[in-house]
Amino acid sequence: MTDQRRDLEFPARLLFRIGLGLLLLSLVFLFRYAVVQGWIGPAARIALGAVGGAGLVGLGLWVARRRRVFGVWLEGTGVAALYVTAFAAHRLYDMTDPTMALVQLAAVSAVGVGVAVHERSSTLAAVGLVGALAAPLFLPGRIDVVGGDYSYVAVVLAAAVVLYLGRGWLIPLVATVTGAALVVFGDTVLLLFDTPEASTPAQLQFGVVAVWAAGWLVPVAAAVAGRFGDRLRGVVAPAVASVLVPLPAFGISMLVWADADLRRMWAAVAVVLALVHTAVAFRHRARAARTTDTVVAVLFLGAATLLAFSDSVMVFVVAAVGVAALLAARRVRLAGLEVAGHIVSAAAGLAWLLELGLDDPATPSALVFNGAVPVLWAVAAVDAVPSVWPRLTSATRWTYAGAAHLGVMVWAAASLGLPGLEMEPAVTAVWGALGIGEMVAARRVRSRAFTYLGFGTVLVAVAKLLLVDMASVEPVWRILSFAGFGVALAAVGYWLGSDGEGAEDGEAARTPTP
Repeated sequence: MTDQRRDLEFPARLLFRIGLGLLLLSLVFLFRYAVVQGWIGPAARIALGAVGGAGLVGLGLWVARRRRVFGVWLEGTGVAALYVTAFAAHRLYDMTDPTMALVQLAAVSAVGVGVAVHERSSTLAAVGLVGALAAPLFLPGRIDVVGGDYSYVAVVLAAAVVLYLGRGWLIPLVATVTGAALVVFGDTVLLLFDTPEASTPAQLQFGVVAVWAAGWLVPVAAAVAGRFGDRLRGVVAPAVASVLVPLPAFGISMLVWADADLRRMWAAVAVVLALVHTAVAFRHRARAARTTDTVVAVLFLGAATLLAFSDSVMVFVVAAVGVAALLAARRVRLAGLEVAGHIVSAAAGLAWLLELGLDDPATPSALVFNGAVPVLWAVAAVDAVPSVWPRLTSATRWTYAGAAHLGVMVWAAASLGLPGLEMEPAVTAVWGALGIGEMVAARRVRSRAFTYLGFGTVLVAVAKLLLVDMASVEPVWRILSFAGFGVALAAVGYWLGSDGEGAEDGEAARTPTP
């Protein structure tokens, strides 16, 4: 193709599409004028629509032998006209019952897919499949089979799967899965609001499984089996499918069965899905796909813990999953796994704060598990292995160190309401011990910033001792508190002072000037 012809190709196609659109509008205006004038009745209107749509398809097949792009556009327009004709015959003129209308729409879809296969056009196939998928939305009533309307949806999804596996057409699969997911989501909303038009929970669950199989299982299994060697279908498609399909499918399934007490069952399902994604991650050849499925496996494991446990035990387990994922990611160098660890840890932090607001947080189990969560964050902070992103290592460690520091202080203030102590001395003791421990640790790691953090915490504890505890606690506890603090601070001060001032972070201690 010469440069001049290539330059003219785009404007030629654009002009053809504009002209085709204007021609269709003129036909619509002519049709409306004929209806208003009473020239044609309902039967004639439907007949003209069917003949016109079939004529456009035939014309497109003839043109495609010479100019394929223009022929495909004509064929797509003809298929769309047939869709409108079948819909109008049922909804506008009551000329067909729901079953016959569904058959007609399915037949039009089959024509569209057949033409698409003939022309090797994935876009035209997507139009045909989406049109078939939309048929139940336009027809009243339900299909009287086991899966209801979703039996029909599953057949359309199966057609998209066949085209994907047989010809590698990704666009029809994506369009059909997206359309089916929207149908399921809309039907779920109807079910949640007790709308009579909604499907039954069993039928909806069948639809969810069909979407999950076509949208995740097929592209991932094809990629793992090595059916497609290109990056789009071998790496990108399975990775995106793992992110966008399994978790929403799991969440919608729980919403569908929200009225049933199935918490433990869903926890078991989440564990199974976590194992499935872990196995898939090991089988993937591409690093990006392995990382994605690993992340999803961690998220499913977090969901399982949320469902299997309750109260403080559940929060502790979720926090443990997040920190474990973070530590593992640093060692296997998986960026996605580290991101998942941060997400789960943040979710655990929010749940932990909510747990501290319960009516009785001072029970033995609550004290242990709530207090252990900041310890987990401290473990993430002191881990010596650098982050997957080296530049973020310091910021990540300080973030988890700050979370652990504030977590201990908040936990002490909210949880240590033990009888007889009136909370104050115990809280002060924990704060003081935290500050002293940080100052001691700062000397070992030679961090001036950490020294100041511990010193400031000690000052806060001393201020609380003088301003609050002295006026609110019993004389015996007051004496013990002051004596204990005095001895501890004097000993630590002497020990720290014997080695001089702490150095800046990452630097050796400065030698004092004689």
